[in-house]
Amino acid sequence: MEAFAAETKEEIIFEPIISGEHGGGVSVPAGKPVTAHPLGDGRYRVEACLGSTMPDYSAVVESKQIAITGEVRRVFDVFFDYKTDRPARSRPDADRDSPRLRSDHELLWTKKLNSGVHFAPTAPSARRNGYLIYTDTSEARHWYGSDAITSSYTGWSRPTSLAGAIASLNEDERSRYLNPPYTIGSAMIWPVRKKDRPTINTARGFGPSGRLIGDRMDLTLECIRRHYSGEQDSPLAGVLGAYADFFELFDGFTEFVDYFHLQDLVTPDYNAVRFYLPFDNFERSGAPVTRDEYVTYREATLEFIAARARRMAEWVRRHHPDIDVL
Repeated sequence: MEAFAAETKEEIIFEPIISGEHGGGVSVPAGKPVTAHPLGDGRYRVEACLGSTMPDYSAVVESKQIAITGEVRRVFDVFFDYKTDRPARSRPDADRDSPRLRSDHELLWTKKLNSGVHFAPTAPSARRNGYLIYTDTSEARHWYGSDAITSSYTGWSRPTSLAGAIASLNEDERSRYLNPPYTIGSAMIWPVRKKDRPTINTARGFGPSGRLIGDRMDLTLECIRRHYSGEQDSPLAGVLGAYADFFELFDGFTEFVDYFHLQDLVTPDYNAVRFYLPFDNFERSGAPVTRDEYVTYREATLEFIAARARRMAEWVRRHHPDIDVL
């Protein structure tokens, strides 16, 4: 189900990948080079680069409308929306459903640690056996799951102040901020095991700790920074302690940040986190509570997603020259 090079057999109307970014749809004539992504049902999502090296228009078409050309190579596409990859008919969840997301996680997080250990989380042959599994040098197995680390709060009804802030958005803001695509810049893996509940992912968004973190990665990263520095005064101190073996894989906070391409959330010296909103030492709800806060938060998260995706793309280009990066 990897992407491949193709060209249009006939004129196709493409829509902008980012709504409102380039105005309305455009007509792409026959013979235009495109990248094709199989959807698994006989159709393809094809992307065109018009005037730049980055894909900015796409369309879903039948096979009769495109021709496969050139060598079939793996593509790492930082713009690909995992929500479109084999979504379940009932309660779709890209972290669970998308084989492409799982493959991209394998690609990004398989590398050598500063300790010399080769960290290689691998997809088991049967999905029922887990999402990704890492077998350490003692033959112990560790399970990992996927999660988005940025949230638009689309559909949240609590806290009421957040719901009110979202309700006050104008049409352009709703189009820009709500129901965003799920791209690799938002994706992360976290350790999971039955004996340690809640998981880190759950604690970030639910319960007393979730209220203070608000599903925000900047606040999560501050808790992780405190974990590495030995500070125990954070909402996630308990769950991070339960999964201390995961954090011990990395040679401190700096390696953790670099490993997962989170540099844009910290200062250049790695001594402090760059927060999306003014930080109050976890004294209030982590979620935005006013329209202005929500807009500030969403602009910051969109900037982070784009910056992190660029870092990921550069890493893949440098370490996997056989893969085409979009």
